[in-house]
Amino acid sequence: VEYNICGWLRSLGWINERNPVGQLFTKNGMPHHVGRRGACDWRFKRDSAYRIHYMEIEMKAPGKKPDPHQLEYMAAMRYVGVVAVWFNSLADCQEWYRRAGLDLPGKPYAF
Repeated sequence: VEYNICGWLRSLGWINERNPVGQLFTKNGMPHHVGRRGACDWRFKRDSAYRIHYMEIEMKAPGKKPDPHQLEYMAAMRYVGVVAVWFNSLADCQEWYRRAGLDLPGKPYAF
């Protein structure tokens, strides 16, 4: 799912970056938390000529859904105006993208 969505969005001019989120283990086996709990897997940026030029996407395996921390994070991001969504297939992402009008320069995004 990640490979397909990231590749498709890159083909449309988006630059993708992986959000470093989760738990790392030090050499001695101690857990170390990285990033903000619940943060989306990926962030995407593009030319500022578009009204929406930054968004965060959580990607899940088919049939999976975000956990409560991820839903809370996405709600907090949307509250401050950041597009934060999740998908478990490329087809769902493409349908959302078309409905949201993100391919049109200057077109406002409707939350």
